[in-house]
Amino acid sequence: NDGLALPLVVLFAALAAGGPGDGTAYWLEFVGGQIVLGPLAGIAIGYSGGRLVALAAAMQHFTLPCLLFSIFALTVMRMAPIAISLAGLKLGAHTVAFIGWFGPRGLASVLFLLIVMQSTDLARESELLAAVALTVTLSIILHGVTAAPWARIYGRAAGNGTVSTDST
Repeated sequence: NDGLALPLVVLFAALAAGGPGDGTAYWLEFVGGQIVLGPLAGIAIGYSGGRLVALAAAMQHFTLPCLLFSIFALTVMRMAPIAISLAGLKLGAHTVAFIGWFGPRGLASVLFLLIVMQSTDLARESELLAAVALTVTLSIILHGVTAAPWARIYGRAAGNGTVSTDST
């Protein structure tokens, strides 16, 4: 399991290099938290996501407008605020696009939906639920498929100096 490999490597490295006052206790505590909390968070997120999809009324509300909204949410609605927030940093366009695509995502949509659903009585609640479920599902698929190749391309370009992290 990739989620356990790195914490275990750090754990063994901390134990091998251990000595009084060298921070070994910190690394042991950190790794312990990663090994315990990481899988628990994964289980909770997976369960919540599964329930969200199941609640979408067997996909009967996954319509073309729902799909178009999901695509809009993953591109313009998500990337534009990130680009605006990064404007003052003078980052290059490639860097802003990369951060916009792979930047903050995920549980915020689900949490905001749950807050809205608990605080109001929506007439078209199942359609909203379907839109969020489809957006999160597309996000998982699209970001998962593009992560490795785009990171390699961006890393190569940054190493060659063809991607500027500074717009000047």
